[in-house]
Amino acid sequence: MKPGFGEISNAVHVGRLSCSARPDNGMTSRTVRIPSNEELSKVHMQVSTEGAYSQEWRRYRRWSRAFWLLFFFYLPAMDLAGHAIGPLRRGGPLIFGAALLWMGSLIAVGYPKINFRCPRCRELFFRKFDDRPWRMSWQHNPFARRCMHCGLPKWASNPVDV
Repeated sequence: MKPGFGEISNAVHVGRLSCSARPDNGMTSRTVRIPSNEELSKVHMQVSTEGAYSQEWRRYRRWSRAFWLLFFFYLPAMDLAGHAIGPLRRGGPLIFGAALLWMGSLIAVGYPKINFRCPRCRELFFRKFDDRPWRMSWQHNPFARRCMHCGLPKWASNPVDV
């Protein structure tokens, strides 16, 4: 034992750890909370529901939702812009500029969505190059339910889900 340190006695209780020291060395009694078995099992259940691929699927879901929102709200937004800017004398170029900006943002959001990489094999999920000599082209299925390379099901959270 090092000089100046008191003896520490540990008493483990359900839900906490008590440490006490001799009063002559200036240390005070402390209580540290240790989670009970029920709390640990709840944490384990929360961790086990998050799979190895969950973060990648959340990222894909974000890009996909942003793409579809931009896609479906394009015409209503352009109609609103037409009504707001239309009465102006030279509103045509402004509406055309707004439409180009909207389409550019649709392309910018759609690119990561359609070029999503499979969490397991890291190849493009929705595209596959057909390298047969008579074909030599890309196969593309934007609504694929499985990876076109390794067959991982869409939304699988763990490698064992397959």
